[in-house]
Amino acid sequence: MLKHGVNPNGQLSPGIAPNLCSVDGLSTSNGWTKASLTEFLEFLDTKQVRTVTLWFSNALQLFADSYTCPWFIPTLAEWAEKA
Repeated sequence: MLKHGVNPNGQLSPGIAPNLCSVDGLSTSNGWTKASLTEFLEFLDTKQVRTVTLWFSNALQLFADSYTCPWFIPTLAEWAEKA
């Protein structure tokens, strides 16, 4: 999309799913680790993308299915605050 002229700051918002956390707390059920999330967000910085969209499989309707690893949201918040 960037190659075709999409404005990275406003018109592009990659979706990420903060799925449930593994028992050990090191990864989400869909494979995000703190390191991989940080690396992805740093990649977005290089492309001047400043927004992401969070996808929840249940639209946050059920609390038991709406939490993720304790590091996920703080990592996103730290990235967002850099802007």
